[in-house]
Amino acid sequence: MRKGLEMGTDTSKRKIANQLINRVKDFPPLPNFVGRIMQVNADPDSSIEDLSRIVEAEISLTASIIKLANSPFFGLTREVSSIPHALAILGRDELQNMVIASSMFKTFKNLKHKKDVANIWLHSFRCAIAARIVGEKIKHIGSDFFVAGLIHDIGKLLICFSFSENALKKVYRDIFQVERDDLRDEKEMLGIGHDSIGMQLVRSWMFPESLQMAVGYHHKPWKAKEHTVFPLVILVADSLVRIIEIEEEDQEPVSFRQLLIDSQCRQALASVGLKIDAATVEELLGEVKEELAREKEITSMFV
Repeated sequence: MRKGLEMGTDTSKRKIANQLINRVKDFPPLPNFVGRIMQVNADPDSSIEDLSRIVEAEISLTASIIKLANSPFFGLTREVSSIPHALAILGRDELQNMVIASSMFKTFKNLKHKKDVANIWLHSFRCAIAARIVGEKIKHIGSDFFVAGLIHDIGKLLICFSFSENALKKVYRDIFQVERDDLRDEKEMLGIGHDSIGMQLVRSWMFPESLQMAVGYHHKPWKAKEHTVFPLVILVADSLVRIIEIEEEDQEPVSFRQLLIDSQCRQALASVGLKIDAATVEELLGEVKEELAREKEITSMFV
């Protein structure tokens, strides 16, 4: 960002917001094969062979997928040495999830502010797992919730990409402290939040509209005009993970538990089939914690 621009004033916020929007096109893109895999996986007429051809054309991707299929998490008794065999083990959706996760991690790990990027990445991976669990609760089975959780905070990465460390401290005060309201701080200092800038980024990557809504409305899902279920699921997943993260710091995350049983949130969730109360929150927390522990082997491959 240009020197001499004082954060927080109305004039500077308009300028900074416009500059951030303009930086969307400069943000490191995901590899082309990610989009191709998403397209093929969404096509009901496609085959495992179609996916295999895309993966096998990328040497480093092939190695990553075979390594994943051979990880202790899957508990196989004989070695996996080919992509078709790995696909048979992982399944189409799990393959897509791991390809996107691996590609995003490799793309973003070279950004500046590595510690903050790593924190965002770990939170996002946890949200992806939580979103899959919440999606199953409302009978919406599919890999898109995992992807939505993975990319929901991608706007924060663009902000990290655009600012110096000192500038980031002005925006976030105590950078990415889990109990802070990051969105409020962003709008106060930058004139735009990570939700809006993130939605513009994934739109530039031509991700499906459902994923755009998940990114752009995960803080206020009831404002989404279409695909409301996606930002709703991410709101729940994000809140559950933030509860876990605050508990890891030996604090009591009352505010996020309260958010999930707020009347407006409860009504919106009931509309997509999730009747939530304090007991349901604790039940979901237990399931997410169990799954995070179970998938620790996979998480460690990308963090």
